[in-house]
Amino acid sequence: MAWEVTRDDVENVLIANKVNSSMTTTSEEWDEFVDECYDLINCDEVERDVLHGETMDEQIDYANLSIYEQLVIAGKI
Repeated sequence: MAWEVTRDDVENVLIANKVNSSMTTTSEEWDEFVDECYDLINCDEVERDVLHGETMDEQIDYANLSIYEQLVIAGKI
């Protein structure tokens, strides 16, 4: 079964790292920012990273870490 990265996953990582909608003027700008971040994510890389986890909780942690690292490299966090 393949791991699927969702827009919500990206938004959760942003919020967990203190990047949130209060940093944009409107909710539309926030949505655009999250969409932009989502488009930057290499989902294949996240899928490979998820395989390091044995349990669902570990897989979620690895997915979030992969998303976080990619967003740091992209300059979004």
